[in-house]
Amino acid sequence: DSLAAFFAEAPIFMVSTDPGWTIRRISGHFARALGHDPDSLQGRPFSQLLTRTSRRRALSDLIPRFAETGQITGAELDFLRADGTVLPAVMDARERRPGAGGEILAILHDNSEARAAREELGRAIAEAHDGVFWAAGTHPMHVADEPLARVADLVALAAHPKFVGIGETGLD
Repeated sequence: DSLAAFFAEAPIFMVSTDPGWTIRRISGHFARALGHDPDSLQGRPFSQLLTRTSRRRALSDLIPRFAETGQITGAELDFLRADGTVLPAVMDARERRPGAGGEILAILHDNSEARAAREELGRAIAEAHDGVFWAAGTHPMHVADEPLARVADLVALAAHPKFVGIGETGLD
C-alpha cells in the first residue's frame, strides 16, 4: 500500500483516524517528534495526544464542527510529547473519501517557530514604543498546559525592562 509507505517514510506530520477519531496510522516522523513509536499510538484516541486545553477545544469545538463540515482548517493545537514538553502544531483535516463516513486524514506542521515569533513581536512592539509594555499570564485552570506558566520562565520574562506584570487572564 503506497499510503502505508508514505506514512512510514515521508518527513511529514500526518495522522489517519477512524470516524470516532481513533488513530489508525500516524506518520513515523510525527510519532518520533512526539517521542513515541508509531505502532504504540495506533488504536489510541487522537485527543490523548493533546494537552488538556487543546483536548477540551478539540472535543467541544473542532470535532463537532468537523462532523458538520467534514473539515478542519488551520487549527492550532498543542500536543504533549512523551517527555512532558509541548509541541505546538497547526492541523488541517479532511475525510479521505468525502461522504463515505470512513477515514479521516490530518496533516499538521510544527508551529513552534511561529509561536516564538509572535512572542518576540510582542516584545519588539513594546520596545519600539514608549507607552507600550507587555505582560504574561495564563488562566489558572490552564496552568498545567501552558509552557510559559512555569515559574522559571515567568521570572526570566520579568527581567525585561518593559515587562510589567505576571498574572492570570481570567476576568471572572
